[in-house]
Amino acid sequence: MNIEAQFGGTVNHPSAEASVEISSGGVGTSAFDTMTGLFKLRGPVIEVQQFIVQKTQGGKLYKASAYGMIPLRAVTSSFGESLEEYDQMNLQLSLDDGDLGLLPVISDSVDWAVGETQNAFSGRFACGAVNCWNTWIEGCFCQA
Repeated sequence: MNIEAQFGGTVNHPSAEASVEISSGGVGTSAFDTMTGLFKLRGPVIEVQQFIVQKTQGGKLYKASAYGMIPLRAVTSSFGESLEEYDQMNLQLSLDDGDLGLLPVISDSVDWAVGETQNAFSGRFACGAVNCWNTWIEGCFCQA
């Protein structure tokens, strides 16, 4: 694991820039080959400039990526708490050359999914609750 960070600003107006690189890691039962990220903290907002997770399986490279804004208020709020729009997460998520079979692994809201994505599958979500990922999945797959 490699982490590089620079901190600045004041206690009332902090700033930071960080890069993260992890090889051969995992989260829960999901493993990945590489995970990289570039982040900026400006006051109460984290800018996700780039976040990429890659895994090679069966000779094929699968990649998921994200970018956007995460206000600190969005991750410290209580579940179900109503937040102003500027306090809500706003992230673009993509499965680039991926497989929809990854979705049930990362969300309890998806029972099953099959098939490769063509080029990229992406969606945007904005919310303040801790379970935003499930909200995004439900919005993409469960609306009639």
